[in-house]
Amino acid sequence: WLVYRFARLLLETSGLRDAAPAGSLLATALYAGYAAPVFYAGFLLMATVSTTTFLLAAWQAVRAVERPTRRNWIVLGLLTGLAGLARGNVLLLLFTLPLVLWHRPETRGRRLRLAALFAAGVLAMVTPVTVRNMIVARDFVLLTSNAGINLLIGQQASGGGIFKPVMGAPEAEHDPSMEMSLEWELGRDVKGSEVSRTLARRAWETFRDDFASMPAHYARKVWRFWSGYELPQIAAYDHWHPRFWSLRVMPVPYLLFTAVGLAGFLVLPVRARWIIGLLVGTYFLSLLPFFPTSRYRQPIAPLLAVSTAVWLLAVVGSRSRLSGWSGWPRPLARSALLRLLGVTAALVLVLWPSWTALDPAEVLWQVKMHEASRAGRLGKWRETLVHGAAAEAARPGIAETPFRLALYLEDAGALPDA
Repeated sequence: WLVYRFARLLLETSGLRDAAPAGSLLATALYAGYAAPVFYAGFLLMATVSTTTFLLAAWQAVRAVERPTRRNWIVLGLLTGLAGLARGNVLLLLFTLPLVLWHRPETRGRRLRLAALFAAGVLAMVTPVTVRNMIVARDFVLLTSNAGINLLIGQQASGGGIFKPVMGAPEAEHDPSMEMSLEWELGRDVKGSEVSRTLARRAWETFRDDFASMPAHYARKVWRFWSGYELPQIAAYDHWHPRFWSLRVMPVPYLLFTAVGLAGFLVLPVRARWIIGLLVGTYFLSLLPFFPTSRYRQPIAPLLAVSTAVWLLAVVGSRSRLSGWSGWPRPLARSALLRLLGVTAALVLVLWPSWTALDPAEVLWQVKMHEASRAGRLGKWRETLVHGAAAEAARPGIAETPFRLALYLEDAGALPDA
């Protein structure tokens, strides 16, 4: 419903009023046919909340551009702040979203006032969480204190642009935030903000000391972010997708959103291109210093579904028999159509999922170790052993397998086996 409302309003206010009914229905159908959101909703992961709140903010952004009233910009700030509570990187919109005002015939003073109201709305949503952190932890933490560790992970060039623990297996298992390690190193208790600042400083030092590797490292992260491959972390969508008929019948791959959706920017009206481009671009850049995964990039899928739908309408509208159905204002010139198809074909080739796919044995190992961990927490020690044996069979001889399995068995109460 939100995808439909967002697409309908965006297309109507961008000069594609006749194409808006077909375009909004098509965008909705495309997103409804994408199985990953269903998969992550079943795992109760934050991707569902962050996608919903980001889409709400995007919808309100279109309304705020169309009618730049004080109320609309305050509400936009509140919804952007709400999206930031789900994923803190979204707060980068605080600095970029007001740029859409420069496409409105407003005075400089009015633009600044509306931008200030937008910032006030964001702060009004974020401040209660910050105050709560100060009361509970006696520490100034805006939202969470995990930016430092994730920045440090994001600078590990040896990881190939994916998540990789920054410590050895035992330390990473016991201390994923590295808080205990820093306390041992410094010989005193440390607060969350100090942990984050220290690790952020080490992330910068890693970036600086390994600067020669960073261009290739960041290029890999960009490639993995836009690739059609659903990069696993915590949950492996590509592993489970063929195992559930309810996911198999949903036919839309992420490659359609990236290759066709990005090419669709070429035929989007200027206002729609500016709004979607700013939202998608800001979200992408906000994740670039960290690391890409399938669930992290999910919030931009609904927006790319709209540009994908516009691409399809433009191509269909270029055939005179169907132009009335599509509502496309005029057929594309032959040269423009060929350029559009050429760009799309090039993006499909570059972003083809198998180019960035992980080794299936490595993914299976991750899946089985997660299942062993879950079974251990539930006290099912026999099931823990079964999943541990399957992980060992997937990647024989990995020292981390028996170490983690021992911890999971300990959780299950099977101390002799542990």
